[in-house]
Amino acid sequence: MDSASSIIPPKLLTQFKDISLLHETPYSKIFRAVKIANNEIYTLRALDIFSQAYLKNADETTTLFMQEVLHICLKIGSADSHYSDAFSHLQTSGKMMAFALDFSCRPISEVPLEDIRTKIEQIISDLEADVKHLSKQVQITDHAMKLQNIYYCKPKDKYFLANWTAVIRESMVTIAFLLTYI
Repeated sequence: MDSASSIIPPKLLTQFKDISLLHETPYSKIFRAVKIANNEIYTLRALDIFSQAYLKNADETTTLFMQEVLHICLKIGSADSHYSDAFSHLQTSGKMMAFALDFSCRPISEVPLEDIRTKIEQIISDLEADVKHLSKQVQITDHAMKLQNIYYCKPKDKYFLANWTAVIRESMVTIAFLLTYI
């Protein structure tokens, strides 16, 4: 909870219990938490204001975090309540910034291999859309398709790229990597 309390805005933090760290990126931390009001599991994503990326260039890192947050909300959201709920759970306090989604997104490494095999075309399609978005909208042309950068949102049955700083820094790896992994 210590790392959570230092980067999640207090107003958002008071709405959750049983907060546990799931994953870290160079500029954010992803937590699993239980919402006090309804005992449902949420995913919290927080800008890590103590990360080297943030300390080196706070403006660029914050911008990239927000672009990734908005992309995730648009990708896994739709006209239903998840889209608007994500934005209602977006909080800032000073330098702290975090948002909560009322469903769990997890790294693809935690998805059973059989599920990956049966959905390989969907995975490629979802990731191709993210690569196009990164190229056109965010001006990122060097994409890293490492497994730790690919997430799965089960309730929406969507795959997406996360950890955009790694996507920017690492060398290009094609979607064919997924096929060789399987």
